Order: sequence, then C-alpha cells, then structure tokens
Amino acid sequence: MKTTDVNSEFTSYLKSVVGRNKKMTQRELSNKIGYTEVTVSRYFKDTRTMPMDAILKMCKALDIDALKFVSFYQDYLKMDDTLSRIVNLSDENRAKLIEYMDFLQYEDDKKRTK
Repeated sequence: MKTTDVNSEFTSYLKSVVGRNKKMTQRELSNKIGYTEVTVSRYFKDTRTMPMDAILKMCKALDIDALKFVSFYQDYLKMDDTLSRIVNLSDENRAKLIEYMDFLQYEDDKKRTK
C-alpha cells in the first residue's frame, strides 16, 4: 500500500471523527492545529498529502492516540510490503507458500486443542 493510500485512510477516519464524534468544523480544527482552513480542506479532499506533523497535531486536537495511529501506519506499510512480495512470487512458489501456511495453521490448531 502506498503512503498516499494510508493518507486517504487516515483522512477518511479524520472526516468521521470531525464530522460525527467531535462536532468540530474544519475551521475549528484548522484554528486548533495552526494550519489554514484551505490547507485542512485540501488534506480532507486528498488534494494534498498530509505530512506526519499535521497528522500528529490533528491526533492531539481530536484526542486520538497518536502512538496507536503511528503504530497502525507502520503495520500498514509492513503489510503492504509483505503482500507485494507474495504477489511477486511465481505461481508455483505462491502455491508452496499457501501449502506451508496451511501446515502452520494445522500445527497451531493442534496446539490449541491440547
């Protein structure tokens, strides 16, 4: 997943927090974080990529745990890398990987039933 995709995901999340949970307008949010209303609007419209410092300021303004978000962001990027690696395997190696994953799942299931 590209950074812009993560940005879009977070922007969607922010819209829901701003629009429903916090009852805060973009103007109020922009005043709270020290950005212009135009800049915040561009972030929300996905016409401008939101830098990490803006994300952290918005997290603080909206009472969102920034550490959890940053952790989510890192996990998201790692997952994208893993999926890209799987997709780029040959069909034969992808089938072998799936067989191995099935074996590991079987082993886990055996441990749980003991």
